[in-house]
Formats: sequence, C-alpha cells, structure tokens
Amino acid sequence: MNVKYTNLDWLSVFCLGLFSLFLLLFYIDRPVYNHDLSGYLGVVLSYEESDPDVIHADVFERLKAGVPPHRFERLVGAAVDSAPAVRILGQDPEAFRQSLPFYEVRIVYTGLIYLLSKVGVDPIFASHAISAVSVFFCLWIFAFLFKGIPPFPYLLFLPLIALGIGLHEIARLSSPDALGLFAWSLAFFFFLRHRNATLILFPLIVLIRTDYILFILIILLYLFFSKSVGSKAIVTSMVASLGAYLGVNYCYDGYSLITALNYSYHYGQVAYPETTAINFGLRSYLELLVGALSSAHSPESRGFYLFLVFAGLSCFLIWRAIVSSEVRLRSGLYDLGFLLIGGFAYIVGHVILVPRFDDRYFAFLYMLAPCVLVVLITSHHPTPTRRSLSLISRNYNPSPGFDFHLTRW
Repeated sequence: MNVKYTNLDWLSVFCLGLFSLFLLLFYIDRPVYNHDLSGYLGVVLSYEESDPDVIHADVFERLKAGVPPHRFERLVGAAVDSAPAVRILGQDPEAFRQSLPFYEVRIVYTGLIYLLSKVGVDPIFASHAISAVSVFFCLWIFAFLFKGIPPFPYLLFLPLIALGIGLHEIARLSSPDALGLFAWSLAFFFFLRHRNATLILFPLIVLIRTDYILFILIILLYLFFSKSVGSKAIVTSMVASLGAYLGVNYCYDGYSLITALNYSYHYGQVAYPETTAINFGLRSYLELLVGALSSAHSPESRGFYLFLVFAGLSCFLIWRAIVSSEVRLRSGLYDLGFLLIGGFAYIVGHVILVPRFDDRYFAFLYMLAPCVLVVLITSHHPTPTRRSLSLISRNYNPSPGFDFHLTRW
C-alpha cells in the first residue's frame, strides 16, 4: 500500500535525519576505548604479523599514541582497580596471544577494520567508527522497517527508543555489537519482505558474532514449519550457518566457546585461557546462573525489563487483532509475534548457556519490541487513512512483502 506523505510525515523524516546525523558526528569522535580494543587491534595486526612479541609491542605502542592517558592505563592494567589478568595481558605477549582467538572469531568486524586500515584509516578509529556508522544505518532501516506505515508519528518515537535502550553508548564501543545490530535490523527488514535475502544473510551474521547462531536456528525452524519459504532454501541456509559456526570454531580450536565460558565462569580473571583448565560443576554453574538473574535488575540490564514490557504489550495487541471476529487473519501478525516470542526464547537460552546479562548482546531485540508497540498503537489515527489498527499482510507471489492494511478490530 502506497502512503502519501503529509507535511507532518516529512517533518518526522527531517527530525530523524537531524538526530541520526548528530548521533553519528557526535559519537564517532567520542569513543569509550573499551577493554576489547586491544584484542581486536591485535587480531588486525596478526593478519600480517605472526610474532607474538611484535604484535604485543605494536598494539600497545599504537594505543599509547592514540588513546587518552587515563584510558591507556586501564587498557594496560596500570590503573589501581585493574584486574590482575588485564595487567598480565599488558605485560606478557604470550598471555596476549592466548586471548586473541576470542576476538578472531568476529571475522566480519576484524576484517572490516583490516580493510579500512589498508586504505589509510587508523585501525583504532576504525574500530569505533564502524559502530557509529552501524547505529546510524540501523536507525534508518528501522525507520522504514514496516512497509506502508506513515512516518508520523512513528519516526518521532525512534530517537526516544534509541536513547532508551542505549544505542548512543553502543555507537561508542570498539566491538562488533553495533555491527550485529545493523545486520539484524537488515535481516528483520528482509524477513518482513523478501525472506530468501534473509536466508543469505544468516551465515554472514554468524561471522559477526558466533552466539547469534541460536536465534538464527530459532528463525529457521519457524520458517520451516510456517512453510513460507522453500524447504531446500531453509536447509541450505541452515547448513551454511552451522558450517560457518563450526568452521570458525574449528579454525580457532573452539575458542569462541571456551573463552566465553572462561569469561562467564571466571569473570575474565584467567590470563592464560589456552593453558588454564576450566573446572566447574553443576553447583557452581547454578550459583553463577542465579547471580546472573539477580543482576538483571542492574542499570546495565535495564533493556531486558523494557523488552519484556514492550514485547508483552505488543503480543497482547497482536493476539487481540488475530482473535477478533472482525479481523481477517494476516500472516504478518504471526511474524511479528514470533520475532518477539522467539527473541525472548533467544535471550533466555543465551543467558542459560552464558550466565551473563548485557544489554548490548540483545540490543537488536530491545530495539524491535518498542518499535512494534509504537506501530500498533499509533496506527489508531483520526484521519480516514489511519483510523484503526493496521494489520499486516504478505503477498507471496511474486515477491513477499510486508504491508499494513486498515481494518477494524
């Protein structure tokens, strides 16, 4: 359904443009210089250098020259409250080498930094610039995620949603989380329009963060049982995604899993993950799981509770629309409901496997839930073209689409 833009619609687009541009320009030059920066920089340098001593010296020389002194002290473990393992990483090339596989498995992110460095971009700048640019494009993908929805008032809520879930902080990090957010927003966009493109994206998403494989498998199972895509395409995507996951783990000796467990069960206090045995039993695991759940109320995990509220309200509105006797069932409603419920299952599964809450791991879901809720609520508009809840439909032939049709419920 084509939507004719009003002056308020264009104003909404303009406001989002100002916000996204401010977010990009302001935060691209105000990075956090988080602890992972040294690891990712070490991986980029290791593409052309194999000597651990040379890599270690080069990494910390670059950091000393390109990072503010107070942040450099934390990166090398010289701060008073630095963990012993961080201090060892800053001093011992062998310990630093053993820590690199955890970062090497983020192939797409480190590969982008390397490519940018080859065209003259400083790799330290590239590490956080990728995050800022990813958040910028993510906002615009979410702006037009729902086909047929007028920009006003939906786009006016996007900056509030972005700030509420902390996208401005993710935009400052040297990590693949913002890149993963961008990739998932693109996957959602195609999921609601051209599903074959989503299937192509999945193996690439695994190479951004290997833990995304869990949510990918959940989506593939939904597509298989809903029969909205050919089974051969689904199986091919599943094999390719699992192959990417297993291949990365094989190339780096399973370090993506081992170091994740090391970080969760030992809180990053082990400086030599390659030679340190990880010993834990059911009791210690349950203690850590309970500790992770009890820490979910911390400010760093506020997004989880917001997600529960927004996803719950959205699912309620979707359910009301589906069961209403005046509503013709639309497959797109099921799709949105699935993404929210499947997203919750992914968060729970992720926390069970790696007992740790961190909003940046699930930012793409935290962004989706309030956007869906805003769309469902603001589609009640007094004008003739928006006077009732918009329902989602898909025309599978010739090209799947995600559109809103106006029906009372």
